[in-house]
Amino acid sequence: TRPDMYLEGSDQHRGWFMSSLMTGCALHGKAPFRQILTHGFVVGADGRKMSKSEGNALSPQALISKHGADILRLWVATTDYGAEIALSDEIIARNIETYRRIRNTIRFLLANLSDYNPSADAVPVAKLAELDRYMLVVVENWRQQVAQLYDRYEFHHAMQAIHRLCLIDLGNFYLDILKDRLYTLPAASHSRRSAQTALHHITRQLLIALVPALPFTADEAWQVFVDDDSDSAILHTLQPLPQVADSESLLAKYEKLRALRAEAGRKLEEARTSGVIRANLDAKVTFAASSADRQTLAGLSTEDLAYFLIVSQVEVTEAKETSISVSAASAGKCPRCWRRCLGDGDGEICQRCTDALAGTSDSSRQV
Repeated sequence: TRPDMYLEGSDQHRGWFMSSLMTGCALHGKAPFRQILTHGFVVGADGRKMSKSEGNALSPQALISKHGADILRLWVATTDYGAEIALSDEIIARNIETYRRIRNTIRFLLANLSDYNPSADAVPVAKLAELDRYMLVVVENWRQQVAQLYDRYEFHHAMQAIHRLCLIDLGNFYLDILKDRLYTLPAASHSRRSAQTALHHITRQLLIALVPALPFTADEAWQVFVDDDSDSAILHTLQPLPQVADSESLLAKYEKLRALRAEAGRKLEEARTSGVIRANLDAKVTFAASSADRQTLAGLSTEDLAYFLIVSQVEVTEAKETSISVSAASAGKCPRCWRRCLGDGDGEICQRCTDALAGTSDSSRQV
């Protein structure tokens, strides 16, 4: 039986690969392998090949003892092995930073699923908040991309996609917006369970996708995720997420909303730098919006837009061309949710937080 793959360094194109091919074709009329995967050689920061005789090699065991096996595996997985493979202490340090971002994302996900039981608390897809449905679509597209990259052995591109999901789509966007729902609403409220349902699907896919590169980290997190010592992330494969009926319209809608959010984010940064506000929740954002942008913004209520931008107040007015301005919100600060929503001055907690503490909440929120 032919082996599935020959795996060797690039020097074997004129060595073992060629001699095996010639012999196999002569004897059996076909190649003795189904696939060939070749890689470059490990070189130092100066581009010189690492070898014991040169005395410039970094010991894998020493790196594992100092940083852990997953850091060394992450270096391998994030490297384009089609060329020479550079290794240095500086490169390892960059991989440690990447690892820290991924691990912190996992910690946030697991922490916010600690009181969630999927068999009892899951919200049907059709009843999820709109932002949660959108993220299921985003992560499903990501899952398909990562699976294809792994199938093509493009491990470094797969890891780039994983890192991008953790840093941009989750850390800088979705998880940041979710904090209000996760932290301030009643534990068993529909809006919070909706968020947790989406997070449960996302966490499962992320941990399974990490197995080839970070098996120890993925399996450690999996034990917490499933609460079953007999199970392992290594035993699972990437599977499609629940289908979202309005996936295409959600992608189109939130692509425009995220573009406006990014521009508002730049204006908020300028306002913080100039001292107009101290934090985003001190802000009121005003969109003087063109007809097309007004239509986009109308896809969310002004209250949901405030949650989407993580500010206290949003106003939308008419204009020929869109401009965005930031001012200090003219209301008192709730000491519980930190939003400026208390009328003329600081005082007791706001009505929304009062309802949340009483165990009631609005289930109509979309973000």
